Amino acid sequence: MKAKAYLLTALFLFATGFLAGQASEAAHPKQAGSKKALTMGTLSGEWQILKVQGETLPESEKLFSLNLDCLKKSVAGYTGCNYLNGKFGFKARKNQLEFRELSSTRMACPLAETESRIIEMLGKACTYEFSQDSNHGQKLELKDRNGNTLLTLNKMKPLDGRWDVSRIHDEKIEENQNIYLIFNSSKKTLYGKTGCNNYSAPIEYDARKPSVLHIGQGISTMMACPEMEIEQKMLKALQEICSYKKFSERKAILCDTAGNIVLELTR
Repeated sequence: MKAKAYLLTALFLFATGFLAGQASEAAHPKQAGSKKALTMGTLSGEWQILKVQGETLPESEKLFSLNLDCLKKSVAGYTGCNYLNGKFGFKARKNQLEFRELSSTRMACPLAETESRIIEMLGKACTYEFSQDSNHGQKLELKDRNGNTLLTLNKMKPLDGRWDVSRIHDEKIEENQNIYLIFNSSKKTLYGKTGCNNYSAPIEYDARKPSVLHIGQGISTMMACPEMEIEQKMLKALQEICSYKKFSERKAILCDTAGNIVLELTR
């Protein structure tokens, strides 16, 4: 009898705990993003700067970015007009990430104030918070000693940034034809120039198959130009694309479902 009583009590406690756990999960569902340990391999590479103290940075043909090299402990980047270089220290166990010996080129441009703020925030950064989810990829927040977020960055995809279209199928495109594409994976957008008109479209990458690229329904301005044949070929080609391959920092191709090259890109 005692054994039976113990068994009934154990079953009751298990059921109570299980139901309480289910109720807790229902009341506090798991968030899409989760904090992860930041390794040197993950930290290395290009990061797009999205926000400065919570303010979204303006659109730019060349993305605001930092390139971190954990082996050399060096940082290089683009801040809207000028290029910066420097060094950084990284301690994963203490969530520490500090930048030092930062220097920059000194070209005058309209975004000088934004550039100064980015460099100032890098100088104040001393800790970080890293997270990752299927919707937004890898996210890095640089913080000051009080935990205030200074800069928000997303890990860049291989195609991110501006590319000049050098070939549409078998037809070579000259530089003066001004056909280019700018990929922004953080905002899931593609925009550029198709020869005469401006073009933009949503884009999606497949998390399970990184080389898969889906370009959604695009929109373009409606200017009439003398040479519209190339532009029509470009617009048609963009509808055929479903994958990409990047050969180097200066060359990539976009392909159709059969693997045929639709566009050749250079930069």
